[in-house]
Amino acid sequence: MEKEKMVQKRKAIIRVLIIVDVMLIIIVASILIKDYYPELIRLLDKRKDTQLLTATFRNHGPRDIFLLILLTSLMGAIPGISNSIFCVFNGILFGSWLGFIMNVVANSLGNIIIAFVIKKVNLKNKTAKLGNVIQDLSRFNNKTIGLTLGYMIPIIPSFLVNYAALKLNINSRKRIFSTIIGVIPASFLYAFGGDFIFKGKSQNAVIVISCVMVLALLYYFIYRKHKQHEQLTR
Repeated sequence: MEKEKMVQKRKAIIRVLIIVDVMLIIIVASILIKDYYPELIRLLDKRKDTQLLTATFRNHGPRDIFLLILLTSLMGAIPGISNSIFCVFNGILFGSWLGFIMNVVANSLGNIIIAFVIKKVNLKNKTAKLGNVIQDLSRFNNKTIGLTLGYMIPIIPSFLVNYAALKLNINSRKRIFSTIIGVIPASFLYAFGGDFIFKGKSQNAVIVISCVMVLALLYYFIYRKHKQHEQLTR
C-alpha cells in the first residue's frame, strides 16, 4: 500500500513538472512570436525580398537568442517530445554556426534537466523499452562511449538514454560530458539544415537529412559489432 502511494506521488510530481514546463513553453513561445511577427508576415508574402528578410530575421539580439535556447531546452525536457523542429528554427533564425551553438547549449541543458528530474523523483518503474535501452548501453565495455552514441541518435528518446545512464550508475561528470559530445552531430545537422532550407538550398537540406540517417546506421553498426564481440567472448 505504501509502495503504491509512493508511485502515485511520483506520477503526480511528474505531471506537475510537465504542466509547468508546458506553461513556460507557451509563455516563451508567445514572446518570440510577438518579437518575430513582422518577419513571419513578410515570410508568407510571395513577393518577399529574401536578402532583406534574412537581414531582418537575423537582426535579433541576445534576448531572443536566450529565449530560443530556453524554448528548445524546455521542449527537449518533455519525455517523448522531440525538439528537432526548434533546432531547425534556430538555424533558420540565426544561421548555421550560431544556430549550432544554440542547439548544443539547449540540447545539453534539456538532457541535464531530464536527468536531474529522474534522479530527484527516483523513478523505478522499468518498461520493456527502458530495459532494452539499458541492455543496449550495458553491452559497451566503455559505458561513456555507449552513452555518447545513445545521445547522438535522434530516433532514440533522450528520456530513455538519461534513465539508462542513471540506472547504469554513470557518474555526473561522465554523463554531462557524454551529453555535450553526443548532441553535437544532430545539433550541427539541424542548424545547418535550417539555414539551407531558409536560403532555398534544397539539395543541401537533403544531404543533411541523409547525414541524420547515416548517424542512425552508424549506431546500429557499432551496436552490432559490440554484440558480436560479446557473443564471441562468451
